[in-house]
Amino acid sequence: MAVGILLLSPTGASGQPAPVIIGTASYRGRVDDTTMTGTVRTDDGTAEWSATRVR
Repeated sequence: MAVGILLLSPTGASGQPAPVIIGTASYRGRVDDTTMTGTVRTDDGTAEWSATRVR
């Protein structure tokens, strides 16, 4: 099952992407060609995440 998510991340004051907050989760990441990678912080801790564009 594939799930598509579009994260819109405004630029923060330092020029770095600002976090995207969904519920209690705060997502940060980078886009490199067809891959997005980053970190999510929740009340339970921190985890790495990644997404790859599929056509």
